[in-house]
Parts: sequence; structure tokens; C-alpha cells
Amino acid sequence: MAIIEFDTGDAGLVAEEAGTGARTFVLLHGIGMGRTIYGDLIEQLGDAHTIAIDLPGYGAAPEPGRTPTIEQRADIVATFLRTRERVGAEMVLVGHSMG
Repeated sequence: MAIIEFDTGDAGLVAEEAGTGARTFVLLHGIGMGRTIYGDLIEQLGDAHTIAIDLPGYGAAPEPGRTPTIEQRADIVATFLRTRERVGAEMVLVGHSMG
């Protein structure tokens, strides 16, 4: 498991990456939650490659100066995912509520 801190300058997120499977599961929490909501799911996925994300201002992610819109949050996540070497066509996005 690796903890990754990612900052765009306007807002940042924290991600927990684990597993070595071919398919990547990106886990996005809902409002008022954090990446830990997916602990049981990560266990059930076994050795699958997972990236559980704390969106800006939630969980361990720092509070941004201004609250990002849903579109801005999506851009931050997309920018982060482009930095990850193992994320590609075999990616599955899992969101909860507004995640």
C-alpha cells in the first residue's frame, strides 16, 4: 500500500494505492466521507489494483482555499490519474453519491 499526496496548486487530494492486478479500480467517496469508506470493498477485491481517493477537503486531503465544483473535482481526479503509470483502458471507476 502506498499513500500518495497530489496537489494541483488550487486543491489537492490524497490517494491510497494497493494491489498488483491488471485491472485498476478507482474509488471515489461521496460527500462527508473519505477513502476509508471503501476498506471492505478493497478487501473483497483481493489483489486487484485499487486507488482509493480522498477528494479535496475530505479524509486526509487538505482543505482547499475555495470549494471546488463537481467539474473541478473531476478535473483534479483526471489530472491525478494521468500521472499514474498503471492506469489505462482496464480502469473501472466506482463512485458513491457525488463521488
